[in-house]
Amino acid sequence: MNFKVKNLPEVEEDIKYALLYYFKINNKLPQQFLDRLEEINSLLSTNPFFEIKYNQVRTISFKQFPYLTHFIINESSKEVIILAIAYAKEDTINYSTRLSE
Repeated sequence: MNFKVKNLPEVEEDIKYALLYYFKINNKLPQQFLDRLEEINSLLSTNPFFEIKYNQVRTISFKQFPYLTHFIINESSKEVIILAIAYAKEDTINYSTRLSE
């Protein structure tokens, strides 16, 4: 059972922000961040059924980085919709509101 993984437009900004931050620390970290993101997307395409955290939103944590991917599943269209890539140590924001923006 494969799911198509799609990002909301805001997710690209989330990723850019993280990449810029990690580039300032070490120019190898952005590629490592993207590699972890690719691993998550691959996992979500095959098995997205992680625990629901809030408002039908599920999260999965990055290996190596303190970030969470916030997503929902549309089972009828077999899609995983990424709502946000967010720093895990900040207060949790209700990213389900991005669906209505």
